[in-house]
Amino acid sequence: MIYARTGITCLLMGSVMSLLAQSRQTDSASLHSPHMDSASLKEIRIIGQKPLTERKLDRTIVHVDAQLTDAGGHALDILEKSPGVTVDDDGTISLNGKSGVLVLIDDRPTYLSGQDLVSYLKNLPASQLEQIELLPTPPARYPASGDAGIIIIRTKKTGNKGFRADITTSYNQGVYARTDNTINLSERTDRFQFTGMAGFSSTNNYYQSDRSRRYYNPDGSLAQLIIQNHLEISHQTDFTYNGGIEFLPEKAGRRSTTWGFLFSGYENPYHETGHYTDEFYTGSAQADSQTHILSHFHNHPENQNANAHFLRTMSHPGRSFSADADFVHYQTTGYQVETSSTQLPDSSTTGGSGVPGLGVPSAGGVFDLIDQQPFTADIYSLKADYTDRFNKNIFLEAGLQPTWSRRQNSGSYLEGSPGSETPNDSLNNTFTYREQINAAYVALRSEQKRFSLQAGLRLENTLARGQLTAIRDSTFRISYTNLFPSFHASWNMDSNGRSLLFFSYARRIDRPSYNDLNPARFYFDQYTYFSGNPTLFPEFSDNFEMSYTWLDRYTLTAQYSRTKGGIMLAYLLEGNSFFYYTINLDLQTTAGISADISTPLTSNWSINTHAEWMYKHYFGMVPGPFLLDKTAPYFLLSGSTKYSFRHGWSGEISGMYKDDVLFGESVLRPVGRLNIAIRKKLWKDKGSVTLGGNDILRTWIVGRNIYLPNALVHFQNSYDRREAFLSFSYSFGRAPRNIKRHTTGVEDEKSRL
Repeated sequence: MIYARTGITCLLMGSVMSLLAQSRQTDSASLHSPHMDSASLKEIRIIGQKPLTERKLDRTIVHVDAQLTDAGGHALDILEKSPGVTVDDDGTISLNGKSGVLVLIDDRPTYLSGQDLVSYLKNLPASQLEQIELLPTPPARYPASGDAGIIIIRTKKTGNKGFRADITTSYNQGVYARTDNTINLSERTDRFQFTGMAGFSSTNNYYQSDRSRRYYNPDGSLAQLIIQNHLEISHQTDFTYNGGIEFLPEKAGRRSTTWGFLFSGYENPYHETGHYTDEFYTGSAQADSQTHILSHFHNHPENQNANAHFLRTMSHPGRSFSADADFVHYQTTGYQVETSSTQLPDSSTTGGSGVPGLGVPSAGGVFDLIDQQPFTADIYSLKADYTDRFNKNIFLEAGLQPTWSRRQNSGSYLEGSPGSETPNDSLNNTFTYREQINAAYVALRSEQKRFSLQAGLRLENTLARGQLTAIRDSTFRISYTNLFPSFHASWNMDSNGRSLLFFSYARRIDRPSYNDLNPARFYFDQYTYFSGNPTLFPEFSDNFEMSYTWLDRYTLTAQYSRTKGGIMLAYLLEGNSFFYYTINLDLQTTAGISADISTPLTSNWSINTHAEWMYKHYFGMVPGPFLLDKTAPYFLLSGSTKYSFRHGWSGEISGMYKDDVLFGESVLRPVGRLNIAIRKKLWKDKGSVTLGGNDILRTWIVGRNIYLPNALVHFQNSYDRREAFLSFSYSFGRAPRNIKRHTTGVEDEKSRL
């Protein structure tokens, strides 16, 4: 890790000494030369490269094409390289040090949360993405869900008349191989536009986890030691598709009608084999027993989505009405078999489980645990939006949206000797959760020459009903109504627009996901499991942000967030078992500053750097019980440098380093990575070949310490992240141009599946 920290720091900071001076020279030459002529104007176009980031009134835009190392990666790789975004080893995506992010794809939901969302993003090729939008304080027209804000992933679109096709294929080689293949097709006529995409990927991976649990006596001496070694080998195949038809107005004008239909879906068959070894030692470090577990896990997620929409543009400038109807169906199978045997110090064996809720040891020395947890979800949504413009620079937005959803998981558990397993009625259950969210919003925006203001208010009413069939009188109902104001302002501090000041505020809600609520247990091994908590309630936060931008290249940001009832993981030790579930914490605050530099050093050399220093505080009662009152800062540094050579060649080096990060009772240990890539453009920029390597020093090894009363739990997890990749892309047909993307009505709900 020392090498990673030193290498990345030298990479990102070594050029800072000369950066400001060179940048001023570039600015002076390109903006203030008294002898500017047509030749110098051509030179300005050469210098003007697409920046990595771009600041808008209510969001920061990250341009994917600005980084070469993304060519052989996925959407998750791009998120991890975006300013202020981190991904935890348990699948938690954080923005500016806060978890609870709502992720959208083209303003449409991702359908998943936690590890399911991470798995999906790992199989969405980066070559198909155009930009990432970071909204820590989203405006009122977006759902209020997402305590830390919203991340929107935009895919590439084309809008010119005629036919266009984009083909991308890549091969990645680490310990195992991975391949991704996608094709995008579009055809546009005078009255219709057709789009379609098909993708296939095959991923092999491993997950190595080295863990230890140390139990201490009241005097601080070691009482017991458990060492675990987990190795999982997985294979996943992904089939992704989407398509649509858009009816366009006969003539481009003020009054027109557009309607369309969109569909999408995917299947992700997943197979995993796990080999686990748990070793038990006494306080004097003498071997007590050893357990061997062989696990087979199979899952087959599927989802289908349909959207019908209508847009009516009026003759009055800026006035329009739109409507959407959405349907989502999602299902998984979730089947796992674990076979375990325990060897005692005298070399005898037993099939003892040692897990609360599981049965007594079987007589053959082997113990089976079989669980199946099929899950289904259906979501329906209607949405209507009205926009208008007054006096050329005042804009109105208003809308209504009801959403209905039903989610159900049926957990069944069998245990005992192989071939004679019996049901465990204490674990079997069916959890059904129905929810209706009724939302309405109104927003006003004023755009003056040097001032821009945007204020909005969103109302959301939630009605929910949950039922546990395994527990008598287990039905519960929830009803609450909340207001969510938001405010954004920007000020051009000089007439040239070189100095910009931004301020924003938004109140947010983060409702528990279904996995957070579902009390069914998922066993990682017979001594480690996760369970949801049906008594959770939503968390609410107030988020503030102020930033200053100079020349669209240098940005300094101050942030503050206060969250009540924050949803977080709580950890418990019970005998030899370690389990965790979700709870509400009284208070969480996050405050800090960040700095971004995105600027050319010369006409063909650019640098992008993001640095942030955040301060996190957690306060509240946690299981034990004991009072959690912890505060800690952390530091994150990321960036890249890109150099363009002659004849279509370019190269890039990128990296990231993250210091200790506090998450409630746990601390994530420092982690970093270094990536390199070189690209050659072909056939008048219609094709390109990219060769590179990710995590070349193999420093992306995630460690976590969990501090509990009289106990310390340590995890160190690694994946197949160090890899070489070769990516090829080719486009033929009409050159692309940006078109307006359609926003559907289920941005919020599908991320909570």
